[in-house]
Amino acid sequence: MNATAAMCITIDNLGDISAHFGEGVAGRVLAEVARRLERSMDAPFSIESWGVAAPLECCNGMPSWSRVNEAMCAAAALPISVGYNRIVVALSCRNSAPETSEGLRTASQVSAQEYRIDMSAAAIAYEALFNARFALVEQPVCSATDAANLLYSECVVRLSDEDGRVVMPGVYAPALERLGLTQVFDRRIAQAVIAELCRRPDAVLGCNMSALSASEDLWWRLVFPRLVREAGIGHRMVIEISESARPYSFEAVVEFVSHIQQAGCRVALDDFGTGFSSIGYARHTRFDVIKIDAGRIRTRGSDAPQLLGHLISLARHVAEEVVVGAVESEADLMVAQAAGAKWVQGFLFGHPHSLAPLLERNPQVASLDTRRPVARAGGAR
Repeated sequence: MNATAAMCITIDNLGDISAHFGEGVAGRVLAEVARRLERSMDAPFSIESWGVAAPLECCNGMPSWSRVNEAMCAAAALPISVGYNRIVVALSCRNSAPETSEGLRTASQVSAQEYRIDMSAAAIAYEALFNARFALVEQPVCSATDAANLLYSECVVRLSDEDGRVVMPGVYAPALERLGLTQVFDRRIAQAVIAELCRRPDAVLGCNMSALSASEDLWWRLVFPRLVREAGIGHRMVIEISESARPYSFEAVVEFVSHIQQAGCRVALDDFGTGFSSIGYARHTRFDVIKIDAGRIRTRGSDAPQLLGHLISLARHVAEEVVVGAVESEADLMVAQAAGAKWVQGFLFGHPHSLAPLLERNPQVASLDTRRPVARAGGAR
């Protein structure tokens, strides 16, 4: 096949799948990805060492980006079952075939056992999300002096497995980041938040995502125009980028933030001062909102109030708004106010609510622990 005249869809984690599950499993994954894409695109795909490809003439010339995106999302949404293993794939599209070594690269530095455990957690999360076993819940970000004055409400996703048991973020979120499987997951959450904004024209909602997902990929290139075109959606959406993982490219994050802001959205950096970023990175990226997790600062002991005040002061130099999170008591609020906080968030102002849709299907969610996890992908899910 002429690589310059083909639509090539690579399985970016194929090398890891082969290394940790075996070549036989990787081969079965390749075949299933080809089958799913053929069904979505109505075109034959050939199996290559790095993924699958189709001649452009079989796709009526270069197919529209929206069609390619839909096909890739459909192929990657649900895990692929190979024996007792369930595999989640990461797909990307290009107009030419990658070098064989690039297509088969391995990124994971963990043992096969650790990798398989992470993949099992990722598969559970993907199955819950794409089988609609989830609900969006909200927690307000409000004024430190007037709880009725809201900046926006942070949306948090709650998942349940097929038996109705709650899938806690601490189980799947770090696994998604370690495996590089945050993008499709975070896109689905963003879709749900955008749908909620369309349904509630007066709502202003925050949407979490991992720093690993903060890149202007094919899906976001399609979403940006919609945010601009549909009146009011972009201006009522806050994208919260978590610091829990180092991004693949800081330059890509800067570009992503810029385009999101051009679409009218505000962008927040979550957990400032506890993750990968620096004050220089935050200044260069030009976030609209900086969020500081007071819960982590409390572990510093007697110097916690001084550290909080210092972080608030730093954050004000790089963002228009600063939010202090994890405010759980009146004492926490007093410390935040004394440190100069303008906006606060936490259990003092209400636990995440609106669980009704999930509760109707899964009564066990009633015992859900709604505390935000320390490590997560794409924000507090």
